[in-house]
Amino acid sequence: MQETEQVTYPQHRWFALVTVCAVYMVAIVVLLSPTTLIAHISHSIGADSGETTLITMSEVDFFTAGGALLGGALLDRFGVGRVYLGCLTLLLLCTLAVPVAGGGVPGMLVIRALTGAAIGPIMASGPSVTMRFPERERATVIGVQGSMVSVGAAISMAFVPMVYTATGSWQWAMASVAVFCVVGLALAVVFAFHPGMAAAPTAHSGVPDLPLPGLGIAALRGALRMPATWALIACSLAFSWLTRAFNDMTPNYLSASAPTGIGLGPLRGGSLMSMVQFAFIAGALASSLLLAKVFRGRVRALTTVLFTVAALAYYAIRLPAVYGNSHALEGVLLLTGFAVSVTNPVLLAYIASSYPAEIVGKLAGFVASLGILGGLAGVAVESLTLHATGTYQTAIALFAVVALVGAGAAPLLRPAPRAAVGRPTPALVDQAR
Repeated sequence: MQETEQVTYPQHRWFALVTVCAVYMVAIVVLLSPTTLIAHISHSIGADSGETTLITMSEVDFFTAGGALLGGALLDRFGVGRVYLGCLTLLLLCTLAVPVAGGGVPGMLVIRALTGAAIGPIMASGPSVTMRFPERERATVIGVQGSMVSVGAAISMAFVPMVYTATGSWQWAMASVAVFCVVGLALAVVFAFHPGMAAAPTAHSGVPDLPLPGLGIAALRGALRMPATWALIACSLAFSWLTRAFNDMTPNYLSASAPTGIGLGPLRGGSLMSMVQFAFIAGALASSLLLAKVFRGRVRALTTVLFTVAALAYYAIRLPAVYGNSHALEGVLLLTGFAVSVTNPVLLAYIASSYPAEIVGKLAGFVASLGILGGLAGVAVESLTLHATGTYQTAIALFAVVALVGAGAAPLLRPAPRAAVGRPTPALVDQAR
């Protein structure tokens, strides 16, 4: 949709941004709540650490992917506010169920499966909220949303251990994040039912930029016939592979003794990865400035540069000249985190600004679900590579290869595929209603 003076955007759209940021943060806090408690959980449920990680973290990713795929259609059908209400209610029930039913493997499997199903639609909701904003504001909105992932991770990894230390119970420590769910629910209630919360911008020409179910399937088919859409999917897969596998593999690469890793030890390795998380936050927040001011809205150029810089940085991490110099290693890791974190907000802004409203939720859910599966595939491939070689060097080199795949796909992100998908005419709008 072209941004003109005839378009009216929701008056309370900035409250919508506050809500989506809070909900994103809550989802990540709940998702990561077991990560610092794996040893205690495994001892309690009678499983080893690997099995416990599979139960509490790997399983939830599959259900998050399914939830994101289904969530796209739910967002288009029921709206963001009502979907948030349902998802946050389910997350609240899951967290409160941990002390009651989470003490064994079957109960924990069910709780974490439902947790993933609730988080999936939330992860797919970003572009649907972003469409409430003028195009000049959308990259900023997406960047702020993206930064909440790192904020949620930091809160979860600080708050949950603190509660465990105070209570001595991992079950109550996991349940304690219910307080964040309650805050998110309060915001979601206002978001869903306040009369001033318009669903989307309205074009006074008579063709509203609102989800029209009767037109969505045809528009989605049109989008999937376009090379730009598949380039978008390839870039999303590359981003998810890089972030998920990098966060899983790099801490051990930094801390493990040579020749497996580079032997910095867990304390120094953890400190470096904390710096990377701050780089992720900074990159997400800076994405709008880079896209709007530096690259003048040229998504293809910015995405190509980001993946290329990431490829060079990933490869540099494995060079003795880099990891043997403390300042050089810090600089390269910060550059890696910054470059990769900018990529996702840019891709999400591209979806919100380039595709018709009828399919934004569905397409975002489809891309998010494939991205989550791409991240899982990345962890699996990188783990198999580590198992086969006994060293992280080859696994780290694979990051550079995946980043180059993203750089190769980015030039296909043609501007404004919305025109190729097609906007509805007033007659079609009436027919769809």
